[in-house]
Amino acid sequence: MKNFLCIFLVIIMVFSLCACGQTEVPADPTPESRPTTLPLPEVTPEATPEPTPEATPAPQEGYIEILPDPTQGIYSGPSYDDSKVGIISFATGYTIMEEVTDYEGNLWGRLKSGAGWVDLTYARSFDGAVPLLIANHADKSQVGKGYREFFPFEDSEYEVLIDIRATAPVTDLELVMLDPFENTVTESYGWVGGLEAGEIMLTKLIFWGDFTTYGVFLTDEDGTRHLYAIGESLRNGEIMVNEIDIIE
Repeated sequence: MKNFLCIFLVIIMVFSLCACGQTEVPADPTPESRPTTLPLPEVTPEATPEPTPEATPAPQEGYIEILPDPTQGIYSGPSYDDSKVGIISFATGYTIMEEVTDYEGNLWGRLKSGAGWVDLTYARSFDGAVPLLIANHADKSQVGKGYREFFPFEDSEYEVLIDIRATAPVTDLELVMLDPFENTVTESYGWVGGLEAGEIMLTKLIFWGDFTTYGVFLTDEDGTRHLYAIGESLRNGEIMVNEIDIIE
């Protein structure tokens, strides 16, 4: 009996130990609540407003300036150091858009036409004496186009083609070489007849140095004899024409 009781107690202890060793299996866990991603509402982009164009200031109207000398030069810039690009041709009013004073104190005006600049100081002091003779560089395409031509020299690398015009009828033109310091005639190249107002004569002159100066004698409608000196500007290479005293 005693042995039976011992065996019974052992069995009970074994069952107890097995029960304690079992791991409790939890029930299926409830899935965590996760936020559902909702689609974002479509946003219609606002139209970008077109920029309002800034008001462009109206161009300045400028002012009218009377240029009384039809032979006055037009220059590429507001200075006699700039190249001469033409003459105004007509003594009338011109619209000036801008003013600049150069380092020599001359007031220049920019023409509205875009042709270039004119010396307003000269125009405002003009005494009304329009030169009888004007001269400018000529284009080689003018040769052989029916203009009067007078070529006293052989071809040379130093030759300059010149367009000579009279502003009034003149006669007895004579081309000469002048001493630039004493304005005396050193050589004559002959008579070239007369020119009507506005008539063009082409000539080739050779400028051997900085002070090479030619002269043109001519007679006006009143029979008065004049002498004009022709040379090249040392500043911008333009053809300079100035009336000088008659040399006896």
